[in-house]
Amino acid sequence: MGATPRDRFAALAQKPGTELPLAEGALLIAAEEYPALDVHRYLGVLDRLADEAREHVPAGADPAPAVAALCNFLCVEAGFRGNTQHYGDPNNSFLNEVLDRRLGIPISLALVHLEVGWRLRLPLYGVGMPGHFLVGCETRGEPLFVDAFNGTVLTESGCGQLFHQLTQGTAPFQKDYLAPTPARYILVRMLRNLEGIFLEDEDLERTAAAIERILLLAPDAAGDVRDLGLIRIRQGNLAEARTLLERYLGSVPKDAGDRAAIELSLGQVRELLTRLN
Repeated sequence: MGATPRDRFAALAQKPGTELPLAEGALLIAAEEYPALDVHRYLGVLDRLADEAREHVPAGADPAPAVAALCNFLCVEAGFRGNTQHYGDPNNSFLNEVLDRRLGIPISLALVHLEVGWRLRLPLYGVGMPGHFLVGCETRGEPLFVDAFNGTVLTESGCGQLFHQLTQGTAPFQKDYLAPTPARYILVRMLRNLEGIFLEDEDLERTAAAIERILLLAPDAAGDVRDLGLIRIRQGNLAEARTLLERYLGSVPKDAGDRAAIELSLGQVRELLTRLN
């Protein structure tokens, strides 16, 4: 019996940051939902998109014209667009579905831009702006940012305006929101999106599966350890819940805001386990 998608994802998560293959990681996330998914076939789809894009994207020392041309190719010629009608559809986060339907959310569409651009040797990077993932590129002038969901190219000030619209002015824009996001944390953010969707649907099994994979990528993410422990309580897996909540409490400061609540939950778990034994 071959390795499962989870086995393959766990192995991928062990790779150093600079060697972590973003598209393969995203496809392995999708493969738990689509067991017959052929990862290499979909990597080939990205290769073919890049081959098509070469006819539209100019080469040159300054990547600025190429960034705009790539955005136009993917968002107009190839038809990739934001799924404004069904934003919360989990298929928007599964790369195979994004490539098949040419529909997605900001982060999955940004991933397509990154992977196609990298194949064209463009110096692109992911930008984890809160609320709306972008693609960044250093140019000879000021940096440019692609909003793959809306099919536009923005300057730094344009990103600030977009953030202001998204937050309705309730939070100040910070320049460090435009810092590069490593591949590992792009995958973490994709999994957090899925976690939120599945939790809202009360799908505890798939919620737990998303958190488990986050912890493969970021084992020290204390909040995710806590959240998985709380999910395990709801699933009736009290022994693992105890282990996870103890691990969480051992990793956060004594004055953590939720310490009292988690200590209470842990005490209840221990009491139940004592009764069961």
